[in-house]
Amino acid sequence: MAVNLLLFFIGKARRDAVGLALRLDETRVLYSDIDHVLRWIEVDAEEMGKCFASQPAAELLIIGRTEEAMQRIPQRLRETEVPVNRAYELMSGRRADLLFAIRRMDRAVAIDLVAKSGVDSIANDVEWPLLVESLGYRVGYVEAHGLSYRTLDEFGAEADSYDSDALQWIRRIEMAGEMARTMRPFLKGRSGE
Repeated sequence: MAVNLLLFFIGKARRDAVGLALRLDETRVLYSDIDHVLRWIEVDAEEMGKCFASQPAAELLIIGRTEEAMQRIPQRLRETEVPVNRAYELMSGRRADLLFAIRRMDRAVAIDLVAKSGVDSIANDVEWPLLVESLGYRVGYVEAHGLSYRTLDEFGAEADSYDSDALQWIRRIEMAGEMARTMRPFLKGRSGE
């Protein structure tokens, strides 16, 4: 139950973290779930630096996984993330892996996200790029091979065993539904809405 509750409040925690980063008076802010960055450093720190430095004109840079990296994640994640990413591509005209939660943003973007983001759940993965684009900022995307995924329960195990658990699939489907509900308001003026 605690994991499910976390998913409903992680968006607020992420927004609060960006707000704290703004106190440093830097020109750019990096948001990432810390476990993603730690694993990336372990796998390919050089790639991480290159990704962070890429596309300097992008005011929000989404950092996602390569197709090969996506193939290494559990099936239930991969298959429930595909429709969310496809809907984003149809809405924005850009292909992107939105659900890994690594974002580099200019200070102005960070200020606007803290002030204007209204999604407190994990669905801020999709809200932030759509909101930023709706505010007129430039959104970029770069893929990284070194990004990987592990659950807390499975850390250190050879393989994730939850793909055979119906409840875990249901939770992922529910999460995808939350993402879709968050994306819908951004359809206004697009796709016949």
